[in-house]
Amino acid sequence: MRLKLFKLFGIAIFFVVLALALPFMREWVDSDINKSETLILYSGTTSYEFFTHQYFLFSLIGVVILGSVLGLINLGSKRIKMHNQYLESQVKERTQILERKHNELLKQNQDYKEALDLIKEQKEEIETAQTDLLLKNREVQDALEEIKSQNEQL
Repeated sequence: MRLKLFKLFGIAIFFVVLALALPFMREWVDSDINKSETLILYSGTTSYEFFTHQYFLFSLIGVVILGSVLGLINLGSKRIKMHNQYLESQVKERTQILERKHNELLKQNQDYKEALDLIKEQKEEIETAQTDLLLKNREVQDALEEIKSQNEQL
């Protein structure tokens, strides 16, 4: 959209400059014609006709050059748009890969947390069992000492 407006603006400026330059060129040609009314150029044309032909020729050349420049600008902008689309597709693809990896890591993290909770539960059970064994071991030692003391009495 901007490029089209830029083209139209450039063409409008070009024709405005030509329109503004035409009166000055006519004065120059008119003064040249007044100096020599009989000046004949290029197979019977007067200097004013010659100037008119050259004016239109230069205008046509200017329009061709302007069109070429705008075409090159348009081609460059198309290339930039295509490259931007390519880069956007690459970013989108890599973003999807990163999101997939992120989700995998979240799942692994959740699995590790569950495993860690299970290990903590097992550790607590082992500590409880160890405490129970120590108490029973003391009871057995106490009972063994009592048996030894009774054996000695007997």
